[in-house]
Amino acid sequence: MKPYGVGVSVICPGYVKTAFTVATHSMKRNTPFLMTSDKAASIIQNGLKNDLPVIAFPFQMFALTFILKSLPPLITEFFFGLLKLNVNELPWNKIG
Repeated sequence: MKPYGVGVSVICPGYVKTAFTVATHSMKRNTPFLMTSDKAASIIQNGLKNDLPVIAFPFQMFALTFILKSLPPLITEFFFGLLKLNVNELPWNKIG
């Protein structure tokens, strides 16, 4: 796409404080490394300006995700099982 003047960047944000995250915070779930939308927008803008192929932030969340996806599935399933996340309790899965 570059020869046609089109750039492609993948944006992988962590938790950004928005109306959605404030509303879902009532789930009593942690939102590690929560940042303001202005800070997130600044990181994205700088990444696009520098033509980065991947814009992942915050670094701590990106590093943790990278490490977890590098582990064998049995180990990651164990760690995610510790979170005890019930997907049926997520607000967007509730009916009514």
